Amino acid sequence: MNVALHVDQLWFSVPGGIGVYVRELWSRLADRPDVDVVPFRSDWPEDRIAWTVPTTGGVRTGRHRVSYPLWNRFAWPPLPVALAGCDVVHATNQVAVPPVRPGQALVVTVHDLAFEHFPEAFPRRWRLLQRAGVRAATRRADAIVVPSWA
Repeated sequence: MNVALHVDQLWFSVPGGIGVYVRELWSRLADRPDVDVVPFRSDWPEDRIAWTVPTTGGVRTGRHRVSYPLWNRFAWPPLPVALAGCDVVHATNQVAVPPVRPGQALVVTVHDLAFEHFPEAFPRRWRLLQRAGVRAATRRADAIVVPSWA
């Protein structure tokens, strides 16, 4: 099975809990002999170093400031052709729900709804992205993973 794994969080300056989730999931999936992980990520400045993961390989998808809102709202633009052979596309958080091709399964992890409960803690742009991503996940995902208790 080929799994396209969205790994952008590893390039954020503070990867946080989602970064830990992505790093550990990538590591665990890569250990499975029946799974081939194809990481995909946005274009980050060349001087930005990924957080504790190999930085070579993977598929780039363009600028996150452009792709995230378009993916969530319009399921467009499509992911690069290099990901077309993947059986599963895993959006590792609700901020960016990429489109999938026919025959691909979409899995979205929704870590929490803190942006709804504590809106003052989130910049407006990120609150809007998260809301749009949760709506996109409920419409398009084949499975939604919720790792939090509340």
